[in-house]
Amino acid sequence: FLAWLMMRTPLLCVFLIISSYGSNIISASSSSSSSPSPTTATWFTSNSAWNAPLPDDAPLSHMSTTYVAGLVYQVAKYGPWINYAQYSTPIYRVNSSEPTVFVRLNKPGGNPTVDNLAAAFKKVPIPNGAVAAPGTDKHMTVWNYETDEMWEMWEMRLENTTQPGQTEWVFDWGGYMPKVSQNPGFFTAPYPSWGATATSLPLLGGIMTIDELKAGQLNHAVCFAVVETLRGKYVAPAQRDDGWTNTTTSIPEGTRFRLPANLNLDTLSMHPFARIMAKAIQKYGMILRDTSGAITFYGEQVPIGMPDPYPTFFDNDWANNILKTLPWTYLQAVDPSWQPWA
Repeated sequence: FLAWLMMRTPLLCVFLIISSYGSNIISASSSSSSSPSPTTATWFTSNSAWNAPLPDDAPLSHMSTTYVAGLVYQVAKYGPWINYAQYSTPIYRVNSSEPTVFVRLNKPGGNPTVDNLAAAFKKVPIPNGAVAAPGTDKHMTVWNYETDEMWEMWEMRLENTTQPGQTEWVFDWGGYMPKVSQNPGFFTAPYPSWGATATSLPLLGGIMTIDELKAGQLNHAVCFAVVETLRGKYVAPAQRDDGWTNTTTSIPEGTRFRLPANLNLDTLSMHPFARIMAKAIQKYGMILRDTSGAITFYGEQVPIGMPDPYPTFFDNDWANNILKTLPWTYLQAVDPSWQPWA
């Protein structure tokens, strides 16, 4: 486990290298003129786990003080980061004209959960030149905005076949989501264990896209990960977990934090990027999605051939310095009984 944790911890030297050539190693987005378009189509319902605004008086968890203290402790111990050059996901935005390819699930069948997931990946519209995210998770997301479908993969890679010179896409687990715009923001029954994250919260949920960051506004909750996730317990909207600790600073996956509605953010000193995040966290919250090697938020990976916009977003500062200006101690944990999608 320690080896895994070290791999996933964002060491400064690694990101110095990645930042210098990130636009050459990360994935492309594909879009074309059609109706609906990537800018008019939506991810999840308006009352989903990600898109529903929090009421000013949203109920707080009876563990709020404990969870906030645990989160503040973890921020100080492990440091905060934003994954966008590795351990995030490319988002391939395609329409129905994109040719499909077979993607093989590397898992023995014999039960409906596995067999139906494999069947959903027989024809996936993956663009030529697509690559998975760098890092051991190798995430990839494909979204057909015309058919309202999404495929997400974990451990996605190209492998050689028995035919000389031929390769095939292979993944170890993932999820298929039809009718994305009508989804509550997580993989639902009969297959709640689908999905490329440890909680079955989709990779699209809570990610900060490049277009949103250019516009300077996030109109949804943001996703994040921590190091010390609580073992054997998760809360809605999470559908499962990979928690591994049981300490006073552990937090159950699925927990939503928010900044109080009456907190005047304009009176607090923050980096401009952190202020964009804080406004979204105040209005929608931040949802614990995964276990990671740091306190991690997720930005969309930069498409191949596109100049890396993140240094501009960050004012040429480091993500950890930016996130340290978030008002962490003001956070509150929302009671998981608040389920606007129910």
